[in-house]
Amino acid sequence: MSNLGFRAHDFGSFNTPLELAEEISKVLTPAYIQLAISKVFNNINDYINLSVDEAINIKQSLDSFNIKTAIVGCYINPIHPIEEQREIEWKKFKNALEKATYLGCPYVGTETGITNLNDECDIETFSEKNLNIFYSFLDSMLNVAQKNNTVVAIEPVANKHTICSLERTVKMIEKFKCDNLKIIYDGVNLMDKTAIKEADGSIQKIPSYSAQKNFHDLILDELKDEIIALHIKDFKVDNHGNKIGDLPIGTGAMNYKALFDSLNHHQINAPRLLEMVDIKTLNQTVIKLSLLDSNN
Repeated sequence: MSNLGFRAHDFGSFNTPLELAEEISKVLTPAYIQLAISKVFNNINDYINLSVDEAINIKQSLDSFNIKTAIVGCYINPIHPIEEQREIEWKKFKNALEKATYLGCPYVGTETGITNLNDECDIETFSEKNLNIFYSFLDSMLNVAQKNNTVVAIEPVANKHTICSLERTVKMIEKFKCDNLKIIYDGVNLMDKTAIKEADGSIQKIPSYSAQKNFHDLILDELKDEIIALHIKDFKVDNHGNKIGDLPIGTGAMNYKALFDSLNHHQINAPRLLEMVDIKTLNQTVIKLSLLDSNN
């Protein structure tokens, strides 16, 4: 099975899981997806309202087109500054952990939260107080995951979310030491504001192959055994040396061969999920990436 895949909601919204599966199969099959049900299905609001029968139907529909769910997407704000809303966020994630196996996937993914409700960087996000709130969330959810044979999959984001660096990610893993805790790796998200530096400390508009591979290698040396899926997108470096992230694949400076070579060197065969894709050119994108990846 190819290890390439997509975020399901990048294909649009659908009335039935069969409609979704059919659209994805036009591009690639077999394939993996990240499934965020509230973003992709018109008649399902969240995991709280998802019945077991509906979850099983989604899995069976995807299976019929040889499409597997790599991540159950339940991206919440676990440190929401309003306590009542924070409790609702936690409840959503708990329900996702309880329903995930019926969807055919044990991994439930989220980022780690931000205090600014406009989704802008706020240094208070990184405070010990908010780190402890996040740890309380994680401890509670890991208990739920253990009871349901599911896994909390955390996506770190540099300079913005509570788990904001490789160092904090490693400390989180060491603190909980739990098979029910894993990592979603997004290289662009874990880049610092100054993107990727060359070996001599300089910053280039297009970082070299060696600089990009070294960036991934340093992270994967630490996280290789914890990664269960990857997000793949693009970035640019502006004239001030700052990263501009979350760009569609192929529109920036990302060297995908460097990424794939690093993944393969570390023997990471986890699903590689493409983000922010252009459906009109997605077939060509899949072909290009497959040619760069010796594992495909």
